[in-house]
Amino acid sequence: MRRLLLVGTIACAGLLSGCGLDLIYVDWKLNKLCAQDGGVKVFITDKPPEYLKRPDGNVDLAMLQGAKPGQPYYLQRNSTMSRVLGSEIDRLELQLIRGRDHAVLGTGVVYVRPGENTGVPIISRLGYMCPADGVLLQLVSETFYSASYGK
Repeated sequence: MRRLLLVGTIACAGLLSGCGLDLIYVDWKLNKLCAQDGGVKVFITDKPPEYLKRPDGNVDLAMLQGAKPGQPYYLQRNSTMSRVLGSEIDRLELQLIRGRDHAVLGTGVVYVRPGENTGVPIISRLGYMCPADGVLLQLVSETFYSASYGK
């Protein structure tokens, strides 16, 4: 019984002292959210627009990111923030929209826990992201370069 109390006390002290157990839980929660709706989902495929193509045939991602509503293709960004055990979790959603009919061609969702500065220089908490790779390149590739267009 004393051993169980000791283990419980150590776990609680670690959780409250910021030694990392709280981040393990926060990252577990982030992964759970990511498994539900994180990543890329393509609803409609399309041919890559000529005006966005670079000389090598790939889409110019910087040009697409700078596009505004009213242009043939543009990106819309949405974000929400929540807190788990005092740590911030951001949900970042990117929608690729076709301007002529305002159709959402696809979405990419990323969950992020930003890095935190604890005040002690050598004890900083690194950020965490799920999925680990950015979604823009995958969203563009699957939308404009899939095997079939217009589905």
